[in-house]
Amino acid sequence: MPCLMVALLLAPYVLAAPAAVPPDVPKTPAVEEAVTQWLRGIQDKDPRKRAQSAGRIGQLAQERGRLGDATPKAIAALAKATRDPDPCVRSPAVWALGKFLYDAKEAGKPLVRALNDKDANVRSNAACMLGQLGARNPEIPGAIAALTRALDNASGMRLDALRALQEFRAGAKSAVPRILLFVSHADPRTRHDAVRALAWIDPGAKACIEVFKKGLADDVVRRPSAEGLYYGGAARDCVPLLIEALKAELCLKNGGECADIAGALGEAGTASPEIVPALIGLLGHRSGSTRLSAAKALGKIGAEAKEAIPALEKLAKDEIPGVAKEAEEALAKIKS
Repeated sequence: MPCLMVALLLAPYVLAAPAAVPPDVPKTPAVEEAVTQWLRGIQDKDPRKRAQSAGRIGQLAQERGRLGDATPKAIAALAKATRDPDPCVRSPAVWALGKFLYDAKEAGKPLVRALNDKDANVRSNAACMLGQLGARNPEIPGAIAALTRALDNASGMRLDALRALQEFRAGAKSAVPRILLFVSHADPRTRHDAVRALAWIDPGAKACIEVFKKGLADDVVRRPSAEGLYYGGAARDCVPLLIEALKAELCLKNGGECADIAGALGEAGTASPEIVPALIGLLGHRSGSTRLSAAKALGKIGAEAKEAIPALEKLAKDEIPGVAKEAEEALAKIKS
C-alpha cells in the first residue's frame, strides 16, 4: 500500500496542533470504548486500518494528554506496531507514540529502537517524535546516545538527529563534543542545524561561545550564533562582532537575523556606547520583528537609552500594534 494513501488518511490527525492539557483525564466510557476499538484496529489484517487506528490513538493522546487507564495498553500496542512489516503502519505508530508527552519514558523506548528502522521515513519520524518527547522529559532511556550515534549517518538522518537533540536542551550536553564536529561542515543545512543545536543545548560552554563568535560572520549560521550568544549570556563580550554582523548584506534583508542580533545587544546592556545607536538604527528596519526586538532591547537597557526616546515615540505610532505597544513599554521603562 502506498504510504501516500496512509498520509492522506492521517492528515486530519497529523496536522492537528498539540493542546495544553492536564496529565490525567477523567475515566469516561466514550474514551475507553474508542481506545478499545482502535486497539483492535491496530491488529486488523488490512494495513490501512492498522495505520489509521494508530493515528487515531495518537490524535486522542494529543488532545487529552493521557488515555487514563488505557495508556499502558495503548503504548504497548503502538510499540508493537512499530515492528509491523508495513512501513506505512510503522510510521503512524511512531507518530502516535510521540503524542504521549506525559509518558515520555515509556513511549520513547520503542522510538529509540525505531531510529534503526530500515525505512528512512520511519527513522526520520522516530527522531522527530523523540525530540517532541525530549522537550517534555529529557530522561528517555538511551535516546541521547542513539541520536548521537545517528549523527554519523551522512543521509538526512543527521539533520533529524541534530534537530531532535536540540529539543532535549541541557539534557543533551553529552552530545556536544560530537555536534561540534559539524559546525564547519560543507553542507549549509548541517552547519546551521549544528550551531542551532549548540545554542539550545549548552550555549554557555566556552567551545560553543567560540563557535558563535565565528558564526556571526557566516551568512548561514549568523542567526543561531546570535541566539547562542544571547542564551549563553556572552553577548557583553561580543558587542563589536554583533554590531559588525548588522552590516552584512544578508542581515540587512533578513528581519529575523537582525531581530536576534538586537536581542543579543539588549542582553549586553550598557557594555558599549555603540549599542544604543545601533539599536536606534534598527527601529526603522523594514521588518516588524526587527523593530519590535530593537524596541524591547532598548527598554531592557532602560534609562541609559534616553537618546532613543524620539525614535521610540515615532515607533509608538507603528502600523503594527505589537510593535507600537513594545515601543510604548520601552518608553515607560526608559523614562521611569
